Amino acid sequence: MSAYERFAGVYDKMGSDRFSARMFAYTEQILTRLGYHPKSVLDLACGTGTAALKWAGRNLAIYGIDGSRHMLSVARRKARDRKIKIAFSHQPLTAFALPARVDLVTCYFDSLNYLLTEADLAACFRSAARVLYPGGYFIFDMNTIEAMKVIWGAQVYADETPDLA
Repeated sequence: MSAYERFAGVYDKMGSDRFSARMFAYTEQILTRLGYHPKSVLDLACGTGTAALKWAGRNLAIYGIDGSRHMLSVARRKARDRKIKIAFSHQPLTAFALPARVDLVTCYFDSLNYLLTEADLAACFRSAARVLYPGGYFIFDMNTIEAMKVIWGAQVYADETPDLA
């Protein structure tokens, strides 16, 4: 069983989709300051598709890539339920491709931290560069070793609801 097989079903319930929504809003602020108006977006490590769905609401060409078939299944269902067309595909962070170039690549929720070597991170950046139009942007967030020690350290984050703990 993959780590995300059961997790995908509760991911949004536990509020993890809220971070993607906040990062989407933050990205819009960045793009406004830059005066940049993308017409196409790749949401890399898209998870359950929350950010991809928000981008689709801007009437853009949207792609979503994730390494978990189970997360993509949830993302596809959410898009289908909203009658939104998003091209989702199952691909690794280290070697992905699209049928067309995009103006913007996003990768939220520290997803690049799944890449454990500099070589894998460089491979991801090369793939992003290949799918971006010249002058396009790759906007992502990532924890550093220092942040893992200082900010996260021994922190425990837990919550309990009637149907989830």
